[in-house]
Amino acid sequence: MLMRNLCSGLLIAISVSLAGCSEAPTETTSTTSKAPPAPPNGMEEATLTISEPPVEDSVSVEIGSEAVDSATADEPDLFGPGSPAPPIAIGKWVKGDPVESFSNDKIYVVEFWATWCGPCLRSMPHMASLQTEYGDKVAFIGISDEDEATVNGFMKKKSQDDKTWEEVLTYTIALDDEQKTNSAYMKAANQNGIPCAFIVGKSGNVEWIGHPASMDDALEQIVAGSWDSAAARKEFIQETENERVMNEYMPRLAQAANSGDFAEALKVCDEILEKHPGNSQIAQIRMRLMIQGKMSKEYNIAAAKQVEENFDNAMLLNEVAWTIADGMTGEERDLDLAMKAAMRASELKKHSDAAILDTVARVFYEQQDLTKAIEWQKKAVEADGSMPELKETLSQYEAKASPSKEESTTTEQPASDEPAATEEPAK
Repeated sequence: MLMRNLCSGLLIAISVSLAGCSEAPTETTSTTSKAPPAPPNGMEEATLTISEPPVEDSVSVEIGSEAVDSATADEPDLFGPGSPAPPIAIGKWVKGDPVESFSNDKIYVVEFWATWCGPCLRSMPHMASLQTEYGDKVAFIGISDEDEATVNGFMKKKSQDDKTWEEVLTYTIALDDEQKTNSAYMKAANQNGIPCAFIVGKSGNVEWIGHPASMDDALEQIVAGSWDSAAARKEFIQETENERVMNEYMPRLAQAANSGDFAEALKVCDEILEKHPGNSQIAQIRMRLMIQGKMSKEYNIAAAKQVEENFDNAMLLNEVAWTIADGMTGEERDLDLAMKAAMRASELKKHSDAAILDTVARVFYEQQDLTKAIEWQKKAVEADGSMPELKETLSQYEAKASPSKEESTTTEQPASDEPAATEEPAK
């Protein structure tokens, strides 16, 4: 079956980075892990693990020696989008042209990274491609707080495509001056994970903060002059409050969920959502807890509400449909709701999204309508023929609909008026 970011599987891990958490540098470069395939009886085998390691696309780091408290939405002085960008303090320019100060006719991307950070190395070729794409309009600056010998040695090493990092990186690389720039940006914005990028606009203000892999749309709008700075600041403040709430409640939630006390875990989720109704991460954890706790009726009620409130959100509808169809078993699962969500998601995507088409087919399959399942799985293959999982699933459906001749002869005996022939005993 096609992998889903949040699909039910042998392990559903919710990783949360708590304040003060750090990870020591390692020599290995990690790769993004994929969720295991969903088992036939996902309802019984799925487990929810809530732990403290950082998310797979970033690495937690300690910034400075003092702890930084998350600001709340009531603090207008929070450093983030809309705040003036501090000057950068550089100890050494390793590659590219030095940037002494920010010019009002150019946009800047200030990114924090380390040679030992696998997620950083995965994002750097993308950063390089963006520098090539935008040319003189945008100046990218990658800043490490490591020593010169370490970074120079790294630049001579081979990257994934057999080029040296010196050849791959088309943007400026610099060394922080005694963590002054880290403190002015990362610590001030309460960012404890790398890679982390700050986009500085022509106004001289920070316009966006986040993972470099997620900045394409924001950067395009900032360059075009259509970026909504006020909305970006509002969203950042909301996310900061999100993190504060998570840090406060997550230890209790983790203890309850990991000890199997699902009732208590749901109670903690409800407390969080009462204070912070828009916390989508907690809403998803709550749904997973119901599945693991085999609370099918409760899950159906919550899922129906989720579908109703998010009827124009194709990805969320697809997730609900897939979870019911592939992550649950038993007569209590609501396959009609799954079909409603999957079909609506497909309509929103004009029946062109292969993953959603695959979900629609799976719901038909679970409803034992093999004809429709095959029909929609073919649409999924047509939408994206490069995905072998889609073709494999189609083959499975077709095999189920048309058992082999050998299977037919062993399972079915043709009716006949003639008595069965008997062999003459050997002489």
